[in-house]
Amino acid sequence: MGSRNIWVRGASSVALVLAVPGLAAAQSKPAAADAASAVSEVVVTGSRIIQNGNNAPTPVTVVGTQDLKNTAPGSMADALAQIPQFRSSSRPGSFLNSQTSTGAFLNLRGLGQSRTLVLLDGRRTPPTVPQGRTDINTYPQLLMKRVDIVTGGASAAYGSDAVSGVVNFILDSSFTGLKGELSGGISGYNDGGQKSLSLAWGSKFASDRGHVVASVDYTDNDGIVTGENRAWNRQHVDIIPNATPTDGRPQNLWRANVTGAQFSEGGLIYAGALRGTQFLPGGVAAPFNFGTEVSGGTMIGGDGVWSARQSFTTPIKTLTTFVHATYDLTSDLTVFVEAGSSSTKSHFFATTPNFSGTTAFTIFNDNAYLTPAFKAQMAAAKVTSFTMG
Repeated sequence: MGSRNIWVRGASSVALVLAVPGLAAAQSKPAAADAASAVSEVVVTGSRIIQNGNNAPTPVTVVGTQDLKNTAPGSMADALAQIPQFRSSSRPGSFLNSQTSTGAFLNLRGLGQSRTLVLLDGRRTPPTVPQGRTDINTYPQLLMKRVDIVTGGASAAYGSDAVSGVVNFILDSSFTGLKGELSGGISGYNDGGQKSLSLAWGSKFASDRGHVVASVDYTDNDGIVTGENRAWNRQHVDIIPNATPTDGRPQNLWRANVTGAQFSEGGLIYAGALRGTQFLPGGVAAPFNFGTEVSGGTMIGGDGVWSARQSFTTPIKTLTTFVHATYDLTSDLTVFVEAGSSSTKSHFFATTPNFSGTTAFTIFNDNAYLTPAFKAQMAAAKVTSFTMG
């Protein structure tokens, strides 16, 4: 599977000076000179999140990108996941066997991804999935200066998509020069290999009236597809209900060689007068061994099938490009243009559907695929139909 996301946007900003009545009369120096000595920097963010969290009217967490890299030197999503507020967020591999396993979606306080507003420099960016959420892996990794997080009640002022909070990624739009990162690794089980390359560049132009930054990020993650290198997975280990929870035995058991008790590769009759009959190639009926600890749809051993083949972490390839340019038309008027593109490709194993219980097939005695011998067996048992898992 694959996905692509592209956005382009532009705007202008005007610097405004507010005069307070009576203030100029109380000053002995010229207003321009006094203002220059009193104000060294003015920072305005569209997200209403200021850089110093201690002086904010609502609790704000301000995290620098270097601090995030020191915590988890992988992607930005992996680093943010180390912060307690984002423990419920999803990253590639944390939601398996679904399309959402290819992205990184923030979830503040576990209240839902759709209730967490994600901003880039105080502005909303286009969603990357049909559900309206934004994959933060599409943001330029090396151009990030800091991340501002607000989870207080004031965040609801942004709308219903910010009920749990706002996460504002601040770009280093004034970066000048060239920098890059190259990394790779592999697990101790010789799987899950990953390699990534990031480049960022920035420069001034037009006699310093303009500034442009650009970046490209590439990641190739092999994932852990079947876990064949994990001994516990080769043993088909799983948690199953305890068939006889008496004499102080627990309700659930951690056991190896767990298989399904309600289906087989060729079909299984697991209830009724013909219970324990499975179908082999050619429609031949044969006895089915139910194994031990049979409870519900699971058991240990027997002729059951291990159906939990799935991706532990999703293989994924991503390519993201980004460019941001500003230009000072006048001393008070600045325009900017911003564009980005991202491409994601991945694949995963989906567990084969097990038709059992309420989804089991009903087979009647006039079915053309039943052998004459089995039809005679049905007649002897006085049944005209059965359900097959």
